Amino acid sequence: MKKSYVVILFIVVIITASAYFVMFSDKKVSCEDILNQIEKDFCWSNLALQTQDVSLCSKTEGFEKKDGCIVAVAILAKDELFCNEIELKNVKESCISGVAAAKQDVSLCNKIESTKNACINGVAVQKRDASICESIDISSSKDSCIAAIALIKKDKTLCEKISSQPVKNYCVNSI
Repeated sequence: MKKSYVVILFIVVIITASAYFVMFSDKKVSCEDILNQIEKDFCWSNLALQTQDVSLCSKTEGFEKKDGCIVAVAILAKDELFCNEIELKNVKESCISGVAAAKQDVSLCNKIESTKNACINGVAVQKRDASICESIDISSSKDSCIAAIALIKKDKTLCEKISSQPVKNYCVNSI
């Protein structure tokens, strides 16, 4: 579980660093020429994101950085096939889930075992489509999905589809 958080944190840092490099970097520097390993890893990750070339992620040091880079490129490129480069099952599934949300393609969630409901929720929220929540097989997760969309859309009628009375009350009272 801790490794998943490290990968997610690394993805956030990569995206932030990428935005910085794109906006403020005037000169092109070869990643090979950078001596500091952290800066070199960010350089390779940034280049992988800019070119959407997942093979550049393998030039980073450490599997957490490599996997984080792959997840970021896969989501940006909206290409779930890149996720196959990841060995850790939970990180691979997070990658597929991220791509599914980015592509707004709920069918990709069928490739996920352990976090399928979270994937479906992510796609439903991205599409702002509460009907997608109906395919979630855990009642409390389904209710949370519907409530999230109801709050985003500010639609009290969606709250009526929630089975849990406390969640339904929260939904109605929050809009």
